[in-house]
Amino acid sequence: AFMTAFYMFRLFFQVFTGHFRGDHHTAHHLHESPPNMAYPLLVLGVLSVIAGAVFGFPPDHGLYHRFVEPIFEAAHGSEAAVEHATGAVVEHAAEASELVMAALSLAVALAGIGLAYLFYVKRPDIPAALAEKLRGLYNLLLNKYWVDELYEAIFIDFGKAFCRFLWGVDAKVVDGAVNGSGWLTMRLSVVSSWYDMKIVDGLVNAIATLIQGGSFTLRRLQTGAIQNYILAMALGIVGMVVFYLFL
Repeated sequence: AFMTAFYMFRLFFQVFTGHFRGDHHTAHHLHESPPNMAYPLLVLGVLSVIAGAVFGFPPDHGLYHRFVEPIFEAAHGSEAAVEHATGAVVEHAAEASELVMAALSLAVALAGIGLAYLFYVKRPDIPAALAEKLRGLYNLLLNKYWVDELYEAIFIDFGKAFCRFLWGVDAKVVDGAVNGSGWLTMRLSVVSSWYDMKIVDGLVNAIATLIQGGSFTLRRLQTGAIQNYILAMALGIVGMVVFYLFL
C-alpha cells in the first residue's frame, strides 16, 4: 500500500504539478482526450473512489459481500461441519479488527502520498540528493534490477545463438548430407550407365554377333547339293577309318 501510493502520486505530482518540462513543439500538440476516452475514464475514476465505500460497508453485510456470499457458502458449510465434528472453536475476526486494519492500510497509504508530496512538490531536490548519495541503489532501481538485461542475456541471446546453431546444422549437416547423397547418386548413375552400356550390353551384343557369325558360316556349308553331302560323308568315313587304323 505504501509503495503503490508513493509511485502513483509521484506520477500524479510530476504530471499535474510543477513547471512544464516539454518543448514548444510538444506544447503545441497537446490536447484533451476525446469524449470516447474521457467518459470511460471518468466513470472508472468515480467508481475507484467510491465503490469500496458504497459496496463494501458495512463489513460482512455490504452489497459486495451479499453478491459473493453464494460462492463461500460451501466453504462455510465445511467449516461448520469441522467445528461440529471436532468440537474445535474457530475464531472469526471481529468487525472492529477489520476497521483497524482498514485504518492502518489507509494510514500507510497516506504516508506514501505524503512522502511523494515531500519529494516531488515540497522539496524536489531531495530525490536528486538521495540518488547522488545512494548511487548504487539508485542505479539498481533505475535499471529495474537489470531484469531485462538478464532476461535478454539468458533467454533472448541464448535463443538467438541456439537458432544460429540449428541453422548451421541444417545448412551444413542436413543439407550437406542431402546434397552429398544427390551428388553421389548422380556419379553412381553415370558409372552404372557406362557399365550397363559397355559391359552388360556389350557382352550380350558380342554373344549375339558371335552366334550370328557362326550361323552364317554354318549356313554356307549347307549348299543344298547332294554331291556335296555325299563328299562330306565320304570324307568323314575316311577320317574315321584312318583314326582307327593309325591310332
